[in-house]
Amino acid sequence: MGKDSFITHLLRLFVLTFSLLFFILPLYGSSKSNVRSICVQKNDNLAKVLSGDNTRYIIRHDHDLSKFVGGVVIGKNSILDFRGGSLNNGRIVFNNTKVISKLQRILYNNKYVGLIDVETAFPEWFGAKGDGVTDDTKAIQDAINVSNNVKGLSEKGYAVRTNTPNQHCLVVKRDSLVLVIHLKDINEYTSSDYRGKGVIFIDNKNSFSFSGSICSVNDGLPVSAKSGMSLEEGRAGIVCYGDCGDLNINISCSNLYCGLFHGTYMYDELLYRNGTVGLNNSMIKVKAQRVAYPVVTIAQ
Repeated sequence: MGKDSFITHLLRLFVLTFSLLFFILPLYGSSKSNVRSICVQKNDNLAKVLSGDNTRYIIRHDHDLSKFVGGVVIGKNSILDFRGGSLNNGRIVFNNTKVISKLQRILYNNKYVGLIDVETAFPEWFGAKGDGVTDDTKAIQDAINVSNNVKGLSEKGYAVRTNTPNQHCLVVKRDSLVLVIHLKDINEYTSSDYRGKGVIFIDNKNSFSFSGSICSVNDGLPVSAKSGMSLEEGRAGIVCYGDCGDLNINISCSNLYCGLFHGTYMYDELLYRNGTVGLNNSMIKVKAQRVAYPVVTIAQ
């Protein structure tokens, strides 16, 4: 082989390698992922625009979803990439939707179906303030309804409450939820209707993990009293119905009836509801200050 032929052969080999690396392989990779990007415009029909599968939706505007009667269904394997915008006042159906956002309000006053696929969801995404005064109940409930891992900022305290005393503040509606947060019950106890109710309520759910604190504003009430309102007639931090297995609870609590309550008062407080197993395979650590009882378990 002559010198010129050898050089020509090397040049052809180089061109072939270059074509393979920069043209053929990228096309192969894109055909596998096939994720397109759409910048959502302010006046778009979101019921149609957000329904596509395998799409990154870049949201820069605040959108009112109340006009979409049937709600907005997010396409499968899609990403909501919030860059200053938000989705508000409607019904959103997630399909294990990935969410990318800074710590800001992006989803507000909506009804949600399905789960989002994120490593951590923040109450601030749903409108929480975390100032210990503003009622953040709905924002936190929305967060725990759509995500398996919810985390509040460590330096913040999130206020929760109920409209009527005989309700729980937050309800865990499925298995395998991790909640890391500092909660403050801002209901002022004025009757025994709070007794047996929790800041957090779990009914036959497994693998719930909580780390943080729960307190109330009732620091002026006595822990126990023969007459008059006292913390002994107040709310529990966490109330568990039935069989709640594989719990991992690490709670610091104050100004409550108790930190954790298994079983509940029903009707005229003569009946109790428990499961057959109880708090099985669970790790529970309660650090209590100014509570009537750290942990209460009602026998079957």
